[in-house]
Amino acid sequence: MLPILGSLLLGFVWLRFFRKIDSFEPESWKATFLCLSLGAASPYLLDPIIGLSPFLKSLDGKSTGAALFQFTLFRVAAVEELAKLIPFLGILLMSRWVDESVDYIKYPALSAMGFATAENILYSTSYGVDVLHIRGLLCVSGHIFYTALPGYFLWRSRNQSFLIKLTGLFFGYSLGTICHGAYDFFLFQDENAGTALGLLSVLLCVGFMYAFKRMLIHTLKQSDFYNPAVLETIISAGRSLFFGLAGIFIFIGIAKALQSGQFQAAVSYWQGNMLFAGLGTLVLYGLLALDQKDFRKV
Repeated sequence: MLPILGSLLLGFVWLRFFRKIDSFEPESWKATFLCLSLGAASPYLLDPIIGLSPFLKSLDGKSTGAALFQFTLFRVAAVEELAKLIPFLGILLMSRWVDESVDYIKYPALSAMGFATAENILYSTSYGVDVLHIRGLLCVSGHIFYTALPGYFLWRSRNQSFLIKLTGLFFGYSLGTICHGAYDFFLFQDENAGTALGLLSVLLCVGFMYAFKRMLIHTLKQSDFYNPAVLETIISAGRSLFFGLAGIFIFIGIAKALQSGQFQAAVSYWQGNMLFAGLGTLVLYGLLALDQKDFRKV
C-alpha cells in the first residue's frame, strides 16, 4: 500500500507543478484527470503495439552495443512514446480543451505523468519504495519531456498546412524517441560499466530539462491569454516542485520505518541519501523554476 501511495503522491507533486504553470487559462479538473487517467491506462497499449511487428518482438533487452540501442530506441522508446501520445491526440481531436499555446505541452505532460505513475507503482512495489525519489527526479521528468516534444512542434506548426502540422508532430515524436532511447541505452548498460554510463544518463536528463524550460517559456510568452497578474502563481510552480520532491524524500523514510517497524530505517535512509536527494532536487529546481526575468521581454 505504501509504494502505491508514494507513487500517487509523486504524481500529485508533478500535477501541482503543471496546474500552476497553466495559470493564464487553466482547464477544468475534469480535463486534467481524464488526460491523466488515459495516460495511466496507456501502458496497456504497449503489448498490442509490439505484437504488430515481428521486428519489435525480436529485439532483446539483454543484448549489447548496437543491438541494445535498437532495443532501447524501438522496443522501448518508440513504443512508449506512441502509447503516451495517443491520449493527447485523442483529447486534441475530440475536445476544445487544447486552446492555448502551453496546452500543447501540458496535455502531453499529463499523459506522460499518468504513464509514469503506473510505471512507478510497478517499480516501487517490485523493488521498494525508495526508488521513487530517483524516479521522480529523472524518470518522470524524462517521460514528460519526451512526450511534450511532439506537442510543442505541433504547436509551432499550428498555422501551417495539414502536411506541415503532421511533419511537426512526427519530428517531435522522432526527437522524443531518440532522446528517450539514448537515455535508456546508457542506463541499460551492463553492471560493470554502469557507473560511468549511468552518469551520462543523468547529464542527458539535465540537458533535457534545460530544453524543457525553454519550451515552457516560449509557449507561455506566446499565450493569447497572457496576464501579468498571475505570473507569481506560475513562478511559484518551481518552489512547489522543490518542496513536493523534498516531501517525497521524507515520505520514503517514514515508509521504510513503517515497513520495518524501526525508526532507525528512516534515519539510515535519510542519512545515506540526503546529499544526492538534496543536490538532485536543487538542480531540478534550478533547471525548471521560472522567474520574472524569463518573462521580461514579452
